[in-house]
Amino acid sequence: MSHRCIYNRVQLISGIRPALCISNINSQQGGNMESQQASGTVSKPSPTSQKTFYKTPSHFEQIIGYYRGVRHGQRIFISGTTAVNPNKASSAAEPPQVLFPGDAKKQTIAAFEECLRAVTSLGGNGVQSVVRVRMFVGRHEDCGAVGEAFTEIFGDQKSNANNTNAEIGTAATMLVVQNGFINRDMMVEVEVDAMAAE
Repeated sequence: MSHRCIYNRVQLISGIRPALCISNINSQQGGNMESQQASGTVSKPSPTSQKTFYKTPSHFEQIIGYYRGVRHGQRIFISGTTAVNPNKASSAAEPPQVLFPGDAKKQTIAAFEECLRAVTSLGGNGVQSVVRVRMFVGRHEDCGAVGEAFTEIFGDQKSNANNTNAEIGTAATMLVVQNGFINRDMMVEVEVDAMAAE
């Protein structure tokens, strides 16, 4: 899997320079993930606040009223994230389009990519900044595929293969969710905690 970073040179209110880290994965639904990304917005409640928020057009963020990510000081917390098409408008009558139905590995990669966009937008250095990952899996039989996706992005063997990736490595937890998720096509949900670059 190849990674490339696109840096947004616009200075934000918070003084954070965001970067989008995107992994190219070919899908059965329209090519790579780059064609399906949506931009989030970074904001602060006040100029003196230690909190910075990252919000996306997510259907669930809009109706429930939470943020995709929150930075407080150097800590970055990314909300539970699933593989949902960020560009397809949705409503209460028409829920969001779940990407890669039936493919737990691709759903996991898509969810991690969305989390990494939030981490970099809030001042982190992508995978190098991540310190903890939580993976919630809908079925026992999908744990292997979810683990493979985790290994591709965060696996500790990356630090042995290339010294430039020595900072990649994170704590992780995987849990099986007894009755699934909000949408039956969702197979996995992930959360990420990170530390912002100093």
